[in-house]
Amino acid sequence: MRITIIGRYVFMHFIGPYIVAGLFFTFIIMVFYLKEVIRIAIEKKLSFLLVAELMFYSLGWTISMTLPMAALMAVIMAIGRLNGESELIAMRAGGITYPRIFRPFLIFGILMTVFMMFYSHVVIPFCYTQMATIMKTITRADPVAVITPGQFVTLGQSDKVKQVIYAGNRRETKRREILENIQIRKIAEVKGSSRLTELVIAREAEQIEKPGVDGETIKALRLYRGFIFSSNDTNTSFMRVDFSNGSLDVNLNLQTSLNTELNENEFAAFTMPQLKEAIEKYRGATSEKHRRFHLQARTEYHKRFSLPFATISFLILGFPLGISNRRSGKGMGFGISIVFIFVYFIFYLMADSLASSAKILPPLVAAWSANLVILLTGAWFFWKRTRSY
Repeated sequence: MRITIIGRYVFMHFIGPYIVAGLFFTFIIMVFYLKEVIRIAIEKKLSFLLVAELMFYSLGWTISMTLPMAALMAVIMAIGRLNGESELIAMRAGGITYPRIFRPFLIFGILMTVFMMFYSHVVIPFCYTQMATIMKTITRADPVAVITPGQFVTLGQSDKVKQVIYAGNRRETKRREILENIQIRKIAEVKGSSRLTELVIAREAEQIEKPGVDGETIKALRLYRGFIFSSNDTNTSFMRVDFSNGSLDVNLNLQTSLNTELNENEFAAFTMPQLKEAIEKYRGATSEKHRRFHLQARTEYHKRFSLPFATISFLILGFPLGISNRRSGKGMGFGISIVFIFVYFIFYLMADSLASSAKILPPLVAAWSANLVILLTGAWFFWKRTRSY
């Protein structure tokens, strides 16, 4: 583990691109994530401090993904530069082996993995909790503000009922904001499984406020020109209501939309003791919902270890790619890193679906599948490029 002069020299070529790549990936992800938040802030005139707070906590969550990404790009660029300037050839001529040149990267990867373990166990749950709380505060203040055209959005959820809304388009008039091609789905837990019990469709809708029974203000959507389709719990009878020539008010204030508490399956906000408690709580569950929660909790538990290890996986992959990147320049290094990062996060983000929804893979395998693909690919490239030395 001792770092030599050569090791320090190689590492200095790495640390600059690592910082730049980290900032680059963080900026890109933040832009994609915050574009809707900024739109909502401008349209709904939200407090600048509230938006700044959301940006700060989302930055803390984003860093957990961008730092491993940066490692791959940085090592390709660092080794590619040394190779392109023939310094790598000079080191090899001086008897320095590839494993010795790789040593400072490995040490950095180990230290970074240890740091990211702490980060994913402590910082990420806190940041995610704060982000979710702020978004629920925005939803409580203006439910329609979080509706994104073309996407299904959950506006309220209780223990047994969830309200999901879809809008095909949003347009502004001088006096109001109109949502077009609306669907509102009421999904209820019936005999341990989720079932669509009510579907409301309408051509247009607008948000209104009206007094409730106890004098409180209720936020609702006033729908125009549509139908209601509903069924009983056993699906033995169905009903259709036609309001194509009138309007219908649908309240948006389900009980949990009035507070900022997290849902019971938002496991990304759980600390490790809470995750372990949730795993034991749902172990042996009989309902489909709780069995799914058990798989999701186990997957999240393993992901807390697999994502920090991604730094080492990316370094092992990037080193041989940098060796073969002598004349192709920085553009090729950037392109190669983007491709493998894309592949990694496809597997990583699909882990929950593979384990809890499709039930194709056990949670352990699903959470580590991305690392396994990158690590095996990197090990093969490493052996291929360095076996003759």
